[in-house]
Amino acid sequence: MRGIEATVEKLFNGVWAARGVINWSLNSGGINGYWRYDEDDTKINQPHGFTETKNTWLAAAAFKGDVSYVTPQGLGPAGLLGGISSSLYYEWFQGTDYTYYPDDYTGLQRPDNKRWDAHKRTDLKITKRFDIGGISPVLGLEVYNLFNNYEFRMLSGSSLDDYLEEGIEPETSVWVQRTPGEWEQITDGNEWWFRNTMANPRRMIYLTLAVEL
Repeated sequence: MRGIEATVEKLFNGVWAARGVINWSLNSGGINGYWRYDEDDTKINQPHGFTETKNTWLAAAAFKGDVSYVTPQGLGPAGLLGGISSSLYYEWFQGTDYTYYPDDYTGLQRPDNKRWDAHKRTDLKITKRFDIGGISPVLGLEVYNLFNNYEFRMLSGSSLDDYLEEGIEPETSVWVQRTPGEWEQITDGNEWWFRNTMANPRRMIYLTLAVEL
């Protein structure tokens, strides 16, 4: 892997803060180790040849940024709106390279001619600390994947053809028996089956309560 990363940070008036990180990298790979082991310890085990297994260098870019703000102390009735901390986080990762040509394509083909959809997600966090006697409860609201963004896992077969050629998003389906001997295939509405829920699950909202003594 080879790459470069740049970070920019700024504090505004003691209540606003912003940070951004840009990363650009080149990745390659291959196979490590030996392709053949010999039980005879007088012989030399044969390693994989690097030039035979080295992958193409692929470029990828990524961005992460966050903006935070703290309301002034004493804001609002009885100062209830003061000291509220809020932060907004955003990330964007370039999609992976892949090779795709329609079945009827007759021109010169080269590998990694396309790039998959980019990943993007926004998170929100808001907290408020109260001072009550000798304890300080902290109320919080966290929203993961604020705008419910999603990207598909790498598709294949007819699902990939339909998505790239017709813009049709993949759907799961089930067979339903209408009458004895008569079956019908219908979509079951599970639109998240093909989506990358590890990186972008459905929007999740958490209410939190912590107590500082």
